[in-house]
Amino acid sequence: MTRAPRGVGTRSLAPDFLAGDPEVRPKCAGADPDLFFTDGTAAFAAKTYCRPCPLRPGCRAWALEQGNDLYGVWAGTTQAQRKQLRRMGAS
Repeated sequence: MTRAPRGVGTRSLAPDFLAGDPEVRPKCAGADPDLFFTDGTAAFAAKTYCRPCPLRPGCRAWALEQGNDLYGVWAGTTQAQRKQLRRMGAS
């Protein structure tokens, strides 16, 4: 599987952490992708998918590795929140 170029937010090219158990699916699978690529208060709806997701830790680690250009909600975090987490040294 090919990974998206850095900074390109897409749910069609899955991050490596999704290659594990096929029975464990991300909560966002099947959701409208546009929901995850929005700004402001509309991002709250996307975050509700992430909160109970069993893949959230791997998704968060992957999103933090992508740098400041990754757009959208990943692992319940916005682009601005991930930037702040990186500054604080989160992984």
